Amino acid sequence: MNEQPDSKDRMSDAEYERKNFYKLFHRSLELVCIFRGSEHTIEMINSAAINILGFDATGISIRKAKPEAVEFHYLLDQAFESGEAKTYSEMCVTMDGRMRCFNFTVSPCTNQFDIVDGVMVIGSEITEQIHLRNQLKEASAMKSDFLANMSHEIRTPLGVIIGFTKLLNDRNVSRTDQENYVKVIERNCHQLLRLVDDILDLSKVESGKMSIEMIDFSLAELLTDFLSAMRVRAGEKKIELRFNMLTSVPRTIKSDPTRIRQILNNAVGNAIKFTDQGYVELNLACHGDQVEFEIKDTGCGIQEESQLNIFQTFRQADPSITRKYGGTGLGLVLTKKVCAALQGEFWLKESHQGKGSIFVAKFKADTSNPNDLISQDEFISPYFSPAKLTGQLKGMRVLLVEDSVDNQDLFTIYLSRQGAEIKLAKDGFEGMEKALAQDFDVVLMDVQMPRMDGITAIQKLRACGYKKPVIALTAHAMKEEKARCLKAGFTDFLSKPFDCEDLIEKIQHQVH
Repeated sequence: MNEQPDSKDRMSDAEYERKNFYKLFHRSLELVCIFRGSEHTIEMINSAAINILGFDATGISIRKAKPEAVEFHYLLDQAFESGEAKTYSEMCVTMDGRMRCFNFTVSPCTNQFDIVDGVMVIGSEITEQIHLRNQLKEASAMKSDFLANMSHEIRTPLGVIIGFTKLLNDRNVSRTDQENYVKVIERNCHQLLRLVDDILDLSKVESGKMSIEMIDFSLAELLTDFLSAMRVRAGEKKIELRFNMLTSVPRTIKSDPTRIRQILNNAVGNAIKFTDQGYVELNLACHGDQVEFEIKDTGCGIQEESQLNIFQTFRQADPSITRKYGGTGLGLVLTKKVCAALQGEFWLKESHQGKGSIFVAKFKADTSNPNDLISQDEFISPYFSPAKLTGQLKGMRVLLVEDSVDNQDLFTIYLSRQGAEIKLAKDGFEGMEKALAQDFDVVLMDVQMPRMDGITAIQKLRACGYKKPVIALTAHAMKEEKARCLKAGFTDFLSKPFDCEDLIEKIQHQVH
């Protein structure tokens, strides 16, 4: 039985190649057109090009089919007359109503006598590439603006600190002036610390490494401490800080108190910063396992057209407001992300320029006993009684292991004023020797030191059977660093800089 010849055998090579060309031509995802003559009559047009043009224009001059595309006509003329390939890009509205961008390559076509008698156009869509390029340009511009503003925010308090430090060296400065200078330095140091904390926290959120520590704690006690600090800041601006409980609240809730304080610090602190007269009001309500804070102020408000930008990283609502009040634009972004991490949300409820704003922070908080509630009267007292430092360090022997001379002096002043007896060691090796040779109630040890660091020193001390409490002091504020210190053998952990009260409370907790 004779085999049937295949399709290629039944037709000439030229016919086969032409048929194959037509298949490839019409199946191409790119726009392909072949024009003939000086009027650029469309000889062939594939499906992709027809979809963009809107109809099959075969046999029609492009000048008639698309009279508005003057630049495109000119490009075809150049390629046809010069015999050289040309390229160009164009934005156009396609039949589906979308604005799309194409990159066209125009190549001359020749006949059997090698004479140019037409042109072929291949168009590739680059809309997405253009969109991404514009996004990168915008992101780069935002980043540059952010870094310039960040430099300003860092260098401004640094300049104040340096300047007032130099003033303190003047022997003719009065005692009153000295005290005022120190307050200015302290305020600017805290400003720098908040800035660094925001940057680190945002970095952890963006990388998905921000940890949440769910523990049982008293929301009333947290708010007492928080409002006490915030009333000082409000008093400095001569505005009123109000607090209202709209519902009873559980005596104990389970959430992350550090993150909740961070939410309140950013939201209420922001309200105080942007309010020059009137008040800032914090309203608290609990509904089931949902805790809701409403932060209302009578400040400058946010322009309607700027409200969309306030939760975008590296964006700020109004540059003129930023120049007046300062700030990096990180606070609100970070607050929204932290609320989300606590299974909640943070949003702008309303804002009117010149009249103020209302923000709402909401998050989930479990409670083991939902019926054990605190009323507003019970909340105000005793929790709002003036906080006092409990106990002294009189007679307590403390070994301070610290390589910084300034920190040695600072901690010695802190602790000696509370009656403690201080011994110093300048590195981990000397600290280990003194701890084993003498009887101390507690050891305070820096982590990063020359000759022997704190991690190595505590490991060697524990290996020798040392049982006394040793508190790690470190400038690294990451929770991973705390875990590393506790795993190495430290009894407790305190990140620098810290308040004197925090240090004393840590010591009291470990010794008694």
